[in-house]
Amino acid sequence: PRSPPAVQTSSAAQILQLSRPPSLPPIYEMARPELKLAGMRIDPELFARSKMSYHLDMAIVDAQQVVPAPPDAVHPLFGYPSGSWINYVSWSPDSRRVAFTVRSPGGPGDPPRVPHELWVADA
Repeated sequence: PRSPPAVQTSSAAQILQLSRPPSLPPIYEMARPELKLAGMRIDPELFARSKMSYHLDMAIVDAQQVVPAPPDAVHPLFGYPSGSWINYVSWSPDSRRVAFTVRSPGGPGDPPRVPHELWVADA
């Protein structure tokens, strides 16, 4: 079972509903090599922290909705690579855009892993 979604509220009374992954990460994620530097664990392929949490998809929900919102009240954001893991999500100051990074899970059949890519979506 999945955890309840995470939410981020904009200044324009909108909610960004972020789905959470399963509670246990895939074994290929846990088995990856990592570098240790000053108390941090670094993924040498991504040049980022290893073992980061992530989201699977995003949707805009009106602030009056109870989250998780019913499917007819959700406006999914799309256009980023399907199956990507989503990190570092943030609203723009005017609440018209959402900035986030995407990365490949790097599992069997996934695209190769590369450092995080910055994406911006219109809300």
